[in-house]
Amino acid sequence: MLVSLSKAIVTRRAPGHIYEAMMVFGGNGIEERFCALPRLWRDAAILETWEGPYTLLLMQALGDLLKFGVKGRERSFLEFGLGDHLATDDARELAAVLAAENESESARLWGELAPKLYSRFEERALAELQEGR
Repeated sequence: MLVSLSKAIVTRRAPGHIYEAMMVFGGNGIEERFCALPRLWRDAAILETWEGPYTLLLMQALGDLLKFGVKGRERSFLEFGLGDHLATDDARELAAVLAAENESESARLWGELAPKLYSRFEERALAELQEGR
């Protein structure tokens, strides 16, 4: 599930982050003789297409949650992955996604929740890295 989420979210965020890095370098940031960032920026646009459309990857992650029986165990699933980075409403929101009346509603709710969950997984990983775990 995290692989699909990371592909979707990281490739969606990358062009913006690279653009900001280019602006830090000013004119040199957009001049390819001085900096590799313009090429990375173009490559980032290709990555999103290469890895698969954003919504398809999100739906893959949602399908994985359904396939592996997370429904009814949302809190324990998220606690395992997020630890103390679990927000109060995460399990409730995930339960709403999995219990939605139709696929459209489920997709809409998941599209809102997935980036938040990924950010929390990212925060946990960075915290563990800083702690040396």
